[in-house]
Amino acid sequence: MVKLYLICSSVHLFICSSVHLFICSVLPGASTYSLVGGTIGVYDLLHVGHLRFLQTARSRCDRLKVGIATAATAWHSKAATPVIPGGERLELIRGLACVDEADLFDGALADTTPAADWIAAWGVQVMFVSEEWAGSPRWRDLEPALAARGIRCVWLPYTRGVSSTIIKERIHETPVAGGNLPR
Repeated sequence: MVKLYLICSSVHLFICSSVHLFICSVLPGASTYSLVGGTIGVYDLLHVGHLRFLQTARSRCDRLKVGIATAATAWHSKAATPVIPGGERLELIRGLACVDEADLFDGALADTTPAADWIAAWGVQVMFVSEEWAGSPRWRDLEPALAARGIRCVWLPYTRGVSSTIIKERIHETPVAGGNLPR
Protein backbone atom coordinates (compact mmCIF):
# COMPACT_ATOMS: atom_id res chain seq x y z
CA MET A 1 0.00 0.00 0.00
CA VAL A 2 1.50 3.36 -1.02
CA LYS A 3 0.37 6.61 0.57
CA LEU A 4 1.45 10.12 -0.29
CA TYR A 5 1.62 12.60 2.56
CA LEU A 6 1.78 16.34 2.05
CA ILE A 7 3.27 18.09 5.05
CA CYS A 8 1.35 21.34 4.92
CA SER A 9 3.60 23.36 7.21
CA SER A 10 6.77 22.78 5.18
CA VAL A 11 5.19 21.83 1.82
CA HIS A 12 7.36 18.73 1.39
CA LEU A 13 6.01 15.67 -0.34
CA PHE A 14 6.92 12.38 1.29
CA ILE A 15 6.22 8.99 -0.22
CA CYS A 16 5.75 6.51 2.58
CA SER A 17 5.14 2.78 2.41
CA SER A 18 2.85 1.10 4.89
CA VAL A 19 5.96 0.24 6.93
CA HIS A 20 6.47 3.95 7.50
CA LEU A 21 2.77 4.68 7.95
CA PHE A 22 3.10 5.16 11.71
CA ILE A 23 5.99 7.62 11.35
CA CYS A 24 4.19 9.64 8.70
CA SER A 25 0.83 9.62 10.42
CA VAL A 26 2.17 11.17 13.63
CA LEU A 27 3.55 14.22 11.82
CA PRO A 28 1.36 17.24 12.58
CA GLY A 29 -0.52 18.71 9.64
CA ALA A 30 -0.17 15.63 7.43
CA SER A 31 -3.01 14.86 5.03
CA THR A 32 -3.37 11.60 3.09
CA TYR A 33 -3.60 11.25 -0.70
CA SER A 34 -4.58 7.94 -2.24
CA LEU A 35 -2.78 6.50 -5.25
CA VAL A 36 -5.45 5.61 -7.82
CA GLY A 37 -4.58 2.95 -10.37
CA GLY A 38 -6.45 1.88 -13.45
CA THR A 39 -6.45 -0.80 -16.09
CA ILE A 40 -8.52 -1.52 -19.18
CA GLY A 41 -9.40 -4.93 -20.58
CA VAL A 42 -12.09 -7.07 -22.16
CA TYR A 43 -12.38 -9.53 -19.22
CA ASP A 44 -14.38 -12.04 -21.25
CA LEU A 45 -14.74 -15.48 -19.64
CA LEU A 46 -13.29 -14.25 -16.35
CA HIS A 47 -10.41 -16.54 -15.34
CA VAL A 48 -7.56 -16.88 -12.85
CA GLY A 49 -5.20 -14.83 -15.05
CA HIS A 50 -7.60 -11.87 -14.85
CA LEU A 51 -7.94 -12.31 -11.09
CA ARG A 52 -4.18 -12.50 -10.48
CA PHE A 53 -3.57 -9.44 -12.67
CA LEU A 54 -6.23 -7.38 -10.88
CA GLN A 55 -5.06 -8.50 -7.43
CA THR A 56 -1.47 -7.56 -8.29
CA ALA A 57 -2.59 -4.18 -9.63
CA ARG A 58 -4.65 -3.51 -6.50
CA SER A 59 -1.68 -4.39 -4.27
CA ARG A 60 0.24 -1.53 -5.89
CA CYS A 61 -2.31 1.24 -5.34
CA ASP A 62 -4.89 2.42 -2.83
CA ARG A 63 -7.86 2.34 -5.22
CA LEU A 64 -8.22 0.32 -8.42
CA LYS A 65 -10.45 1.36 -11.30
CA VAL A 66 -11.11 -1.11 -14.10
CA GLY A 67 -12.28 -0.17 -17.58
CA ILE A 68 -14.29 -2.89 -19.31
CA ALA A 69 -14.04 -2.78 -23.11
CA THR A 70 -17.38 -2.71 -24.91
CA ALA A 71 -18.00 -5.25 -27.69
CA ALA A 72 -17.14 -2.61 -30.31
CA THR A 73 -13.89 -1.75 -28.53
CA ALA A 74 -13.00 -5.44 -28.19
CA TRP A 75 -13.64 -5.96 -31.90
CA HIS A 76 -11.40 -3.02 -32.78
CA SER A 77 -8.66 -4.29 -30.47
CA LYS A 78 -8.77 -8.06 -30.99
CA ALA A 79 -10.99 -8.59 -34.06
CA ALA A 80 -13.28 -10.70 -31.88
CA THR A 81 -16.41 -9.98 -29.90
CA PRO A 82 -16.78 -11.09 -26.27
CA VAL A 83 -18.97 -14.08 -25.42
CA ILE A 84 -20.25 -12.44 -22.22
CA PRO A 85 -22.26 -9.19 -22.70
CA GLY A 86 -20.65 -5.96 -21.45
CA GLY A 87 -23.09 -5.38 -18.61
CA GLU A 88 -22.47 -8.86 -17.23
CA ARG A 89 -18.67 -8.51 -17.52
CA LEU A 90 -18.99 -5.18 -15.71
CA GLU A 91 -21.03 -6.80 -12.92
CA LEU A 92 -18.50 -9.64 -12.54
CA ILE A 93 -15.55 -7.23 -12.26
CA ARG A 94 -17.43 -4.98 -9.82
CA GLY A 95 -18.01 -8.07 -7.67
CA LEU A 96 -14.29 -8.67 -7.13
CA ALA A 97 -12.92 -7.55 -3.75
CA CYS A 98 -9.76 -6.16 -5.38
CA VAL A 99 -11.73 -3.74 -7.61
CA ASP A 100 -12.94 -0.43 -6.19
CA GLU A 101 -14.67 0.89 -9.31
CA ALA A 102 -15.44 -0.38 -12.80
CA ASP A 103 -16.79 1.40 -15.87
CA LEU A 104 -17.44 0.51 -19.50
CA PHE A 105 -14.77 1.81 -21.88
CA ASP A 106 -16.02 2.57 -25.38
CA GLY A 107 -13.04 3.69 -27.39
CA ALA A 108 -9.95 2.30 -29.02
CA LEU A 109 -6.66 2.50 -27.14
CA ALA A 110 -5.03 2.80 -30.57
CA ASP A 111 -6.76 6.20 -30.91
CA THR A 112 -4.11 7.74 -28.71
CA THR A 113 -5.41 11.23 -27.92
CA PRO A 114 -9.05 10.31 -27.13
CA ALA A 115 -7.91 7.28 -25.11
CA ALA A 116 -5.36 9.32 -23.14
CA ASP A 117 -7.95 12.05 -22.53
CA TRP A 118 -10.51 9.49 -21.26
CA ILE A 119 -7.94 7.87 -18.96
CA ALA A 120 -6.85 11.28 -17.60
CA ALA A 121 -10.48 12.32 -16.98
CA TRP A 122 -10.99 8.95 -15.25
CA GLY A 123 -8.72 10.24 -12.48
CA VAL A 124 -5.93 7.66 -12.30
CA GLN A 125 -2.26 8.37 -11.59
CA VAL A 126 -0.97 4.99 -12.79
CA MET A 127 -2.14 2.58 -15.50
CA PHE A 128 -1.44 -1.11 -15.02
CA VAL A 129 -0.77 -2.90 -18.29
CA SER A 130 -0.12 -6.58 -18.98
CA GLU A 131 3.44 -7.21 -20.13
CA GLU A 132 1.99 -9.06 -23.13
CA TRP A 133 1.29 -5.59 -24.61
CA ALA A 134 4.83 -4.25 -24.04
CA GLY A 135 6.20 -2.85 -27.28
CA SER A 136 2.86 -2.99 -29.10
CA PRO A 137 2.12 -0.01 -31.37
CA ARG A 138 -0.85 1.14 -29.25
CA TRP A 139 1.19 1.27 -26.02
CA ARG A 140 4.28 2.72 -27.72
CA ASP A 141 2.04 5.68 -28.59
CA LEU A 142 -0.20 5.70 -25.53
CA GLU A 143 2.47 5.47 -22.82
CA PRO A 144 4.13 8.85 -23.68
CA ALA A 145 0.69 10.45 -24.17
CA LEU A 146 -0.27 9.35 -20.66
CA ALA A 147 3.10 10.48 -19.26
CA ALA A 148 2.44 13.94 -20.72
CA ARG A 149 -0.75 13.97 -18.62
CA GLY A 150 1.08 12.90 -15.45
CA ILE A 151 0.06 9.23 -15.63
CA ARG A 152 2.70 6.51 -15.58
CA CYS A 153 2.41 2.97 -16.89
CA VAL A 154 3.37 -0.04 -14.79
CA TRP A 155 3.84 -3.34 -16.59
CA LEU A 156 2.56 -6.40 -14.72
CA PRO A 157 3.23 -10.09 -15.40
CA TYR A 158 1.00 -12.02 -17.76
CA THR A 159 -0.24 -15.41 -16.52
CA ARG A 160 1.10 -17.75 -19.19
CA GLY A 161 -1.12 -20.55 -20.43
CA VAL A 162 -4.35 -18.90 -19.28
CA SER A 163 -6.54 -16.76 -21.54
CA SER A 164 -10.12 -16.44 -22.71
CA THR A 165 -8.95 -17.57 -26.16
CA ILE A 166 -7.44 -20.77 -24.73
CA ILE A 167 -10.64 -21.44 -22.75
CA LYS A 168 -12.74 -20.98 -25.92
CA GLU A 169 -10.45 -23.40 -27.79
CA ARG A 170 -10.78 -25.98 -24.99
CA ILE A 171 -14.57 -25.68 -25.06
CA HIS A 172 -14.57 -26.18 -28.82
CA GLU A 173 -12.32 -29.26 -28.52
CA THR A 174 -14.21 -30.85 -25.61
CA PRO A 175 -16.23 -33.91 -26.67
CA VAL A 176 -19.99 -33.54 -26.71
CA ALA A 177 -21.66 -35.23 -23.73
CA GLY A 178 -22.23 -38.91 -24.45
CA GLY A 179 -19.73 -39.00 -27.31
CA ASN A 180 -16.03 -38.83 -27.88
CA LEU A 181 -15.92 -36.62 -30.98
CA PRO A 182 -14.98 -32.96 -30.80
CA ARG A 183 -17.76 -30.55 -31.69
